[in-house]
Amino acid sequence: MLLALFAVLRAPSWFEPHWYTDEGGYAVTAWLSLHGATLYGTVWNNKPPLLFWSYDLVLAIFGPSELGLHLLSTVMGVIALCGLWKLASDLMGRRRAFFAVLLAVIAMGLPILNGELALPECLLIAPATWGMVATLGATRSTGPRAQWLLGAAAGACFAAAILYQQTALAIALAAGLWLVLLPGRRGRRAATAAGITALVLVGAALAPYLIWAGPGNVFYFLVISYDGYAQASVGLSLATVVPRAVILLAIPLGALVGRRERSQEWRLVWIWLAATALTAALPNRPYVFFTLPLIAPLALVVARVRVPRSHWGPQALDQVRRRSGVVVAGLLAVALWGQILATGGGLASYTTGITLGYYQNFAARALGRESSITYLNFFDYRVAGERMAAQWVDQHGLGRASALVWSSDAWFYLLAGSRPVLPTPALYVDEMWLGAAGVMDWVEAEQPQVVVTTPSSLSVYPQIQSYLNQYYVEVYHPYESQVWVRRGSVPRGVQPLKQ
Repeated sequence: MLLALFAVLRAPSWFEPHWYTDEGGYAVTAWLSLHGATLYGTVWNNKPPLLFWSYDLVLAIFGPSELGLHLLSTVMGVIALCGLWKLASDLMGRRRAFFAVLLAVIAMGLPILNGELALPECLLIAPATWGMVATLGATRSTGPRAQWLLGAAAGACFAAAILYQQTALAIALAAGLWLVLLPGRRGRRAATAAGITALVLVGAALAPYLIWAGPGNVFYFLVISYDGYAQASVGLSLATVVPRAVILLAIPLGALVGRRERSQEWRLVWIWLAATALTAALPNRPYVFFTLPLIAPLALVVARVRVPRSHWGPQALDQVRRRSGVVVAGLLAVALWGQILATGGGLASYTTGITLGYYQNFAARALGRESSITYLNFFDYRVAGERMAAQWVDQHGLGRASALVWSSDAWFYLLAGSRPVLPTPALYVDEMWLGAAGVMDWVEAEQPQVVVTTPSSLSVYPQIQSYLNQYYVEVYHPYESQVWVRRGSVPRGVQPLKQ
């Protein structure tokens, strides 16, 4: 029943248009890596390779389809929920496990945390949760052989999570810390097996890229490149600080609660919760999907709470003290949802607005009561124009031409079959790594045949306008997209638009 509810909540995501910019960038990077480009060498990204292998699999089966990508995130969500059920059943019994999984189904199923997208955080929660299942199983096993094997299984799961997103290292370290602190040899056996397995698998996954792209490139993109990302974080303000302060406050409170736990196994949950809370709190960015890895440990803590049926009134404070887990869970829940409502700016209200109209718009479109354009614009005002621009380029024989998308989106490349000229299929990342002058130097050297812009992108990145006016003509302007073709490459019969 819980999985059926999850499928119902996720079903509209299978019919979403190509709209989310990060997905577009990952998809094009994966596609290029299948067609001769070298990840971290000739095509740049700062995510680990398992993310692109997963995208490669989807592209091979479904092509450039949102259905395939969102089926992938749905499957990974189901796997994570099954792992949470196993953990919760072992720790609390089936009744409370039902409540824990129900909380996770709602948090992961609704689009308010962007859980329906194929983002690294949406994918890593599956192996991370099963890594905790294997960690717990290793300490419950009586024989050394089982402890070694389950420890290795935990290491393999954590390695997969890390190869989706580097921040999963915090979850792996949380499990390792708990194992090392256990009395006796069982914890050390499992920790050793997990550590060796994780190191071997991560090393094996990165080894080809260390050879092809070079250790310097791999280290830069996976580690050093985030320095610029951190510097570009949103400024400090009351709205940005409060949710993170709440999470950081909950960490020492959680440590105190965990210290009072008689059960060693519940201490693992509290350490896990603290690690995921810390990684969600540190980046000063208004991205709600950062909080997705918090859902599993938070659901366990909340489901364990026993609500008192009596002794309220004069003894209320004592009840709170006895149930301090309620306080910590409440603080983290406030931060989890406050991340959306209090961060400020259009991005914060965006996921809330998407959620409020998500199912209504899907039903209206499915019943034919809403036009295709209205449905596309519900997700992003650029979607309709980008789709029409890609169709135009393909129909006029320019689909395999070199292209430049002068905006934050990258879906155009896959939809039109065009070859990107910049090393990163997302302009804002190229700007961060190359600088404005470096991007223009790259563009002028590559001389793309097709350039796609939007009025908003030209206002944010205006340095290309004079170059376009000199060497290109605008030939098509569907909605928010503008298609420019290099002079001399304009298809026969196509008339330039008046400028």
